[in-house]
Amino acid sequence: MSASVPALASLLHMNHIKDIDKLLSGYAYKRGADFAQLFDQWLDWTIRWFDPAYIRSKECDFIVITDEMMKDNETFFECFKLIAEDTAHNIEQKGWYDAFGTLYEEKVKSGYKASSMGQFFTPESLCDGIAKMLYTKERTFVYDPACGSGRLPLAMWGNIDKDKFHYFVLGDLDPLSCKMSALNMMLHGMFGIVERRDALRMDFFGGYVINEMCYPFPCAIPSIRVADELECRKNLAYARSITPKDDDGSEQQAVKIDTQVVEPVAVPSEPQQQPQQPIQLSLFNLDEL
Repeated sequence: MSASVPALASLLHMNHIKDIDKLLSGYAYKRGADFAQLFDQWLDWTIRWFDPAYIRSKECDFIVITDEMMKDNETFFECFKLIAEDTAHNIEQKGWYDAFGTLYEEKVKSGYKASSMGQFFTPESLCDGIAKMLYTKERTFVYDPACGSGRLPLAMWGNIDKDKFHYFVLGDLDPLSCKMSALNMMLHGMFGIVERRDALRMDFFGGYVINEMCYPFPCAIPSIRVADELECRKNLAYARSITPKDDDGSEQQAVKIDTQVVEPVAVPSEPQQQPQQPIQLSLFNLDEL
């Protein structure tokens, strides 16, 4: 009896994760490095190749860019290639896929780190259910201040109308989670920012601007730019300035979830508060963003 398409898709996904695990584990062993440390280095290495300044210096020629990636580190390049193939396949099959988070959960996240940082990723099936409940055609902005590897926003992206403009603002205190979210957003063609930020105190530690070379018009120029707080705020302000308007000229409003909130003790000073607010995917009050 032949295997079903979903079964084959699942099998392909597992083989890719295992292949990446094997490649990175072998590379870490040869270098005498811890797998978690090498995983972090691999994320940094991958992000570096998609800097807009570097892409423009190569005249947006991704044949040249991928060739240089492969020559620089063949193991890291092969792992990213498998991640990209896995992501593309699963987007076609189910709408979205968190390859980085899946590998991280299976190989990197220890019980100590999970319990000490409260780091427990939401199951994909639950993310799909929440996304379907929250989806509305009017939504323009999506915000998740404790994004992990970005699963909830990825699920939201998998359910939205891709012909309309959507902007995602992701945040997390863990730097590794921010890197995974930034790469996931880039591979899915999402527009927005990822900030390493304490969602309670609102302290900012670093950020990424995602796919700024293509929005608001879709094109095949993915990018990730390391950015400071002001650059992230300016990018968000620009996104709000190009927010689609309703027939009466008013801004399309994103749906907001009313929850019990915890007030942050500090807020960024730039730019000034805008009238349209992103949807909240947590218990925190983030109106000040």
